[in-house]
Amino acid sequence: MLAVLAVLIAVSSASGENTASPVCDIGRLALQELSTLDPNKGYARFYGDAHLKSADLLTACPTLRYGLPSGFALADEIATKRAGDHLPQYAGRSTPLTMIFEIGVPVISPDGKSAVVEMGTTCTGLCGSGFIAHYVRGPGGWRRDGKIFNAFVS
Repeated sequence: MLAVLAVLIAVSSASGENTASPVCDIGRLALQELSTLDPNKGYARFYGDAHLKSADLLTACPTLRYGLPSGFALADEIATKRAGDHLPQYAGRSTPLTMIFEIGVPVISPDGKSAVVEMGTTCTGLCGSGFIAHYVRGPGGWRRDGKIFNAFVS
């Protein structure tokens, strides 16, 4: 019994994730806000890290992949290919409409009281967007501060 417990502790430590860490707490909030960033109704919605130039939230907090909002699935190779098809739709050509959402690792201020999270989308056709969300830590924990800023749209 002690050997099993020791193995579980070792595996938990080796994963490098502390699910109670501020990064994961903020990431959990950011994940739940993905559906508010969905301007293109009718697209299949996925979460993936295929287009981020920096580290991804689920790399830092792998257990969050089990907490995706309703209606979201993890992007597979097919979804990534469909979302990366940036040719316009026209008669006779139809790629299933697919949108992949991405969240970067929250960047926490040196004093630990605020954080910034970059989010983005890439989708079938000529579309994509980037967002920035600010979070603050108060007595009740982390919460978003203000609206999510739309940094760019294409």
